[in-house]
Amino acid sequence: MKTIREIKKMIKDIRDSGNKINRLQNEGGEGYDYTQHEKIAELEKKLEELEKIQLLKDWDLEKTMEKRNIWNASIKKLKEINVKMIIKLEEELGFKMFDLKNAIKRHNI
Repeated sequence: MKTIREIKKMIKDIRDSGNKINRLQNEGGEGYDYTQHEKIAELEKKLEELEKIQLLKDWDLEKTMEKRNIWNASIKKLKEINVKMIIKLEEELGFKMFDLKNAIKRHNI
């Protein structure tokens, strides 16, 4: 079974390859699209399933509560909240708000 990292790389490689062929064939104009959209959709579905499995493994109730407290304390420290600040905070903390929300929902807290 492929890892999350391997699937993300496969998706990127397929998109890059399709974009490269599109630029060569279409010369910047409209025309055929050589990107393998069906293959990308299939890989994205598999990626989503693996990420859910990983989330279940990594985010038990105790860890979810810990990360929730860290998130809330970090948000309170911010003077301004906008998309850029949220992205920066996610990078600093090492987890995404989306993952935290899903874990909170799963544990009904």
